[in-house]
Amino acid sequence: EVISTSAMGVRNLWTLLSPIGVKVPLYDLSGTTVAIDLSCWICESETSFGNHVQRAYLRNLFFRASKLLQLGVTPLFVLEGKAPELKQGEINRRLNKEVIESDKSKGRSRARLTGIMNECKKLLSGLGIPYIQSPGEAEAFCAWLNKIGVVDSCITQDSDAFLYGAQVVLRDFTINSKDAHVTKYTYCDIESKLNLNRSSLIALAIIQGCDYLPKGIPGVGKETALALIKELKNPAPFERFNKWTTDTQFKELYYLKLDLPPHCSGCHHEGSKRQHNISGCNSCRQQKGCIPDSATACKCKFHSKLRSSDYCELELGIYEKAMKNPDFPHTDVVMEYLSPDKYKWSENITIAWRKPCIKTVLNQATAKMNWEEDYVVQKVFPLITLWKLTYPSQQGEPRATQIIKSCLRNGVKCYQTSWEWSEWQCKELITFEAAYLLEKVYPTLIISYESSKKTKKVKQQALSRKATKNTHSHPPADEEDLERVISQITGLKLEPVKQHNAPCAQATYIFDYFKPIGLNVTTEKSSGQPKIPEAEAICLAKGQENNSSPKRQTVVPPTCSPISLPKPILTSPNTSTDIEDVCSPLPLSQRVMQKYGIRI
Repeated sequence: EVISTSAMGVRNLWTLLSPIGVKVPLYDLSGTTVAIDLSCWICESETSFGNHVQRAYLRNLFFRASKLLQLGVTPLFVLEGKAPELKQGEINRRLNKEVIESDKSKGRSRARLTGIMNECKKLLSGLGIPYIQSPGEAEAFCAWLNKIGVVDSCITQDSDAFLYGAQVVLRDFTINSKDAHVTKYTYCDIESKLNLNRSSLIALAIIQGCDYLPKGIPGVGKETALALIKELKNPAPFERFNKWTTDTQFKELYYLKLDLPPHCSGCHHEGSKRQHNISGCNSCRQQKGCIPDSATACKCKFHSKLRSSDYCELELGIYEKAMKNPDFPHTDVVMEYLSPDKYKWSENITIAWRKPCIKTVLNQATAKMNWEEDYVVQKVFPLITLWKLTYPSQQGEPRATQIIKSCLRNGVKCYQTSWEWSEWQCKELITFEAAYLLEKVYPTLIISYESSKKTKKVKQQALSRKATKNTHSHPPADEEDLERVISQITGLKLEPVKQHNAPCAQATYIFDYFKPIGLNVTTEKSSGQPKIPEAEAICLAKGQENNSSPKRQTVVPPTCSPISLPKPILTSPNTSTDIEDVCSPLPLSQRVMQKYGIRI
């Protein structure tokens, strides 16, 4: 579950940045290096699970880090360093502690966070994932690493990462199997689409509030704050805040505004709306009433002096509220955001995934998360084989021994692979590996599997063809059997069941009922009885179709209305009913064969 911790960082900044946020699938991060603010993940786990899941932060860390590794992402976890005093109250709030001014309370909250970090460090060491201790704020160090190009992006819920110089920030991280994604924000989009720069964001932090200044300037909303930033048109708005306290011209304007006489809500000139309706407005040159939203500037002392300065009226209103805080303009907060350039990065530091140690993870998982040994091996061993395939130059176990089958997993061709490992001989070690990785390290194993698969397919096709041939071909019957069946068919006597008072035309129609089933019935001249010709009998006995006989269909004589036909009876000289029902869906030849148990 994703916890939208929008309160982290600058208040309301994520709402302001929402138009430029882009939802991207996690696999888009493949091949990149990301810096991760570990404290944010810990806060999310504590908020979402609380005490319902034993050490949820470790469980969350394990599965999220595993997912990134499986996608080919190199994570670099950044641990919190010494927090500035400015942020101490916010740390206590995030850890669900009461904000108490005593040093003892502060030390206890920080000690708890330190203990959690140490447990996370042990788990990361077991998984072989690199981590680094930040000199100060974790999100500040992540942003600085992103700024100098050590990492491609940073994952954090703190919106003030951009104030520290981050170029790409990823948030709302989720590993849901159906929709694993992050929301991506870039500093380029902030500049091009929102017309804001880093200094503007710092000014917003002072007005709206941030981790170092939770309340900001009370009574100033986000719309007013944004309007002021855009009105100033200054590359460094917080420098303008300093002038509010030092510039005599600004203070003079401020005091003039305090003594400002009433102004009309219609034309905005000196005088009330009521006065203008009665006696008119001199600035609008109206003897009665005024011109709404007049283009003529107000000629009062305050507005005349304001037009001659580079200040705006909105500043004066915000200044009045800002002066209620004696620490304004909060230079210490500004310097905190601008000071990360003091960090140093050694070129000797390498960010690489090391081979996971299953024993270290096993000890941590069984002791802290109460996981079973089999479950730990099931989850960690695939990471070990992935590392083995990712870094094939590294010698040693485990070794792939057999490919069981191929399949598709999340649209990627994979092989179900069997492994052997001397340390875990008692366990069946089977994983699913990406085909492109396995082909590089075990090409002979792939060739052997594909060859055996092809051979097996050829054999199956041969067996299928043989079975099809046997289905449609029958061994010839003995001559005696054929002659006996033919004689029985030709000796069949066709007798219609006559209806009471049926006319001759209907009787003829009843005889024709045998023709649609493929029986070409003829009538003997001597007896006038219907008879099956010998040629028809031979074809029926051999299961063939007599192509020489034209197909005939029953046609109801026009003089007769359709009637319900009775069932004709086929009789033989020796048996009363050799075939019980000529209307059976089976061809006559098959029914004869069934009757006498003969295979043709």
